[in-house]
Amino acid sequence: MADYAKKGKPRAPANKKNTRRGKATPPPAPASRTGLWVMLVLVLLAIAGFSYFLFAIGGKADQVQAPAPTEVKPKPSVKPAALPQVPQQKWQYIDQLKDKEVLVDVPEQQISNQRFRLQCASYKSLAQADGLKAKIAFQGFESHIKKVQGSSSDWYQVYLGPFKTRRNAEAARHRMQRARINGCQIYFWQG
Repeated sequence: MADYAKKGKPRAPANKKNTRRGKATPPPAPASRTGLWVMLVLVLLAIAGFSYFLFAIGGKADQVQAPAPTEVKPKPSVKPAALPQVPQQKWQYIDQLKDKEVLVDVPEQQISNQRFRLQCASYKSLAQADGLKAKIAFQGFESHIKKVQGSSSDWYQVYLGPFKTRRNAEAARHRMQRARINGCQIYFWQG
């Protein structure tokens, strides 16, 4: 079975060498002049026929006279009929709810002592971390780079924060996602 996915573009044909030794291929034959003359005669006959047709029908069209204008008599003014009375409402809850006050118990937001951070990436090179930090700065946030010792080498974490609430961290994460900075995780703030 042929593999069409890896086939790619067809190769350009190799330079064609003239198989006749030293002889150039003859140029193509010019278009026959008789064909051109035939086309010219046909066009001239078509133009002459159209001209004769226009001359033959000239002035023979029926003259249609416009009808004489007629007087428009004004119509007597008619008083509009009185509108019917507004129907009585058969629903009573509308009047009952107008002055009603609805009380809703909203629990107060619990304020925790714990703060949050948003870690967006961890890179092996400082240059990549700086690039992401600049991209985050264009979104209006200040980010930080923290060097962390990994099992085999150093890593550079790019994070935002601290945020007082998880909700603020979520809002920042959504702004990062709109800027196509995906993969940001929310963690508790560590020092």
